Amino acid sequence: MAESAFVPGFEQDIFVSYARVDDEPLFPGEPGWVTGLQRLLTHRLRQLLGRDCFTVWRDQDIAKHIDFEPQIATSLERSAVLLLILSPGYMKSPWCQREMTTFLKMVRQRGISNGGVFLVQREKIDHAKWPEELEGAGLTGYRFWIQEEGKRARPLDQQRDRGDYFDALNDLASEVADCLLKMRTSAEAGRSTPATAPATGRSWRPSAATLKSNADKAESDNVATTTVFLAETTDDIDPQRNKVKRHFEQSGLRVVPSGWYPRDPDAFAQAVREDMAQAKLFVQLLSPVAGRQMPDRDETYVVHQHRVAVEMGLPILQWRDPDLVTEHIKAEVDDATHQQLLLGTTVEAVDIEDFNRDVLARVNRKERTTEKPAGDAFVFVNTANADCPLAADLCQYLDRHGFGYSLPIHQGRPEEIRDDLRENILMCDGMIVVYGQSESNWVRGQLIEARKAAIHRQKRLHAAVYEGPPIPKMPLAFKLPRMQVIPCHQGLDEQRLRPFLEELVGATAEASTGDIASALGVG
Repeated sequence: MAESAFVPGFEQDIFVSYARVDDEPLFPGEPGWVTGLQRLLTHRLRQLLGRDCFTVWRDQDIAKHIDFEPQIATSLERSAVLLLILSPGYMKSPWCQREMTTFLKMVRQRGISNGGVFLVQREKIDHAKWPEELEGAGLTGYRFWIQEEGKRARPLDQQRDRGDYFDALNDLASEVADCLLKMRTSAEAGRSTPATAPATGRSWRPSAATLKSNADKAESDNVATTTVFLAETTDDIDPQRNKVKRHFEQSGLRVVPSGWYPRDPDAFAQAVREDMAQAKLFVQLLSPVAGRQMPDRDETYVVHQHRVAVEMGLPILQWRDPDLVTEHIKAEVDDATHQQLLLGTTVEAVDIEDFNRDVLARVNRKERTTEKPAGDAFVFVNTANADCPLAADLCQYLDRHGFGYSLPIHQGRPEEIRDDLRENILMCDGMIVVYGQSESNWVRGQLIEARKAAIHRQKRLHAAVYEGPPIPKMPLAFKLPRMQVIPCHQGLDEQRLRPFLEELVGATAEASTGDIASALGVG
């Protein structure tokens, strides 16, 4: 057994599976693309692992072989990790397909812990066209291609695209190193199978049971395991997602999903719910591109992830480019549902670094506080049909902090709608009228109705107008006594909403001053 491998029990640390056409130099005397990647990856791994005893195996004469020789099969079997260079040439090579199928089978036999598959996307290939084996393995891959505006996609070049290339290379090297270190540590400890592959890696995607077991163990060891669900994006902003993911992981967060979800809609939906069940926060990056629609479904993969997060009650933070202003969205985004998503109240149109800081601040604030019930405070969220999305975000926030709430009915006989409005005003502790896209006359009318009904209340009605986007607003020229106006023109703003809710909780019989701060997530 060779002793040069970093991981005991294997002869090679990495087996490079590639199509020879992808290593043919564009100009005489230059190294091929795969050769260049292998050289830099090996160098970076030696830096990360702190030693030179590290082996990479690649068959430079792959085109000369006709049969799948036992020697190659043995090399695959004795390799800890497979590095797969995905390209059109790879997908059309029977030899490459056999290497991939053989190693994936061995990984399943070993269990994920005994080895990993790391996929390099050399070319832009629609995921629907990937080999079924890759989709079944849940691989997402490392994007080594770029598509500049108005141009066709092309592989990243080490010199021309130095920044993007080395970001992708460092991501790949870091996660390969993490996997190999865990395998080596486990082997040296005498275990027959190493501990799990890194949960943050983008190699073989662990099952929900494996991830939950890891999270439970980390919690029992008093290790911070705050998990963030970073939604899959469309290809055009995948580089931004990779940078956000790297930033989160370097900040000590655990990011899911750990691999690319299967495209089958049922399998996709199941995997999304399994990962979201572990997460404390839903984070999504949005672009003007709506993305692919799920087969036999009326929604895209992008919209589906957001919808599930809403259903599961996860706190939501979304991002879009600050240059993507409202006017451009309405004029250029044809998909109505995606347009609504881009204009949602949980979307921040800010610099990506500022967004990263906002996410980390939300996580840290949530970790510092233990939420308590908000007493018996009950809120009537009075909204017109046009502002139901704003009201949904507001209700989600209220529910998350222990408040009860009700919404008006919008269907039925006119007298039923009026009776429901009156009952809600009489029953609630506070009323918030949502003023987003609604007409100012409608908002004014609701306040007048509240004034009429409040005469019959035994206690004061705490009222507020929640001003959401768009702006500017038409003046209401009407104000109830001590009514608050909550300006949230850029989306739900906890700091601006908090004073009204503090007042409301303080007015309920069971609430104490301490409960107020706890219910609102402040110290």
